Amino acid sequence: MKKGPLSQKEKEHITKNFSDFTGKIDKLADKMSRSKSIVQKFIDTLEKEPTETTD
Repeated sequence: MKKGPLSQKEKEHITKNFSDFTGKIDKLADKMSRSKSIVQKFIDTLEKEPTETTD
């Protein structure tokens, strides 16, 4: 299993694919050879990002 922070490529992969793995974060983490907790933490940051609104 890889250790350390996620690379930019890994972040892009998670961003593009986490919706396909809803409820199955452990499978996404296993596929990437990453711990479930680090993948979950990154997904949590994606979900907390404010969306841009146009007035």
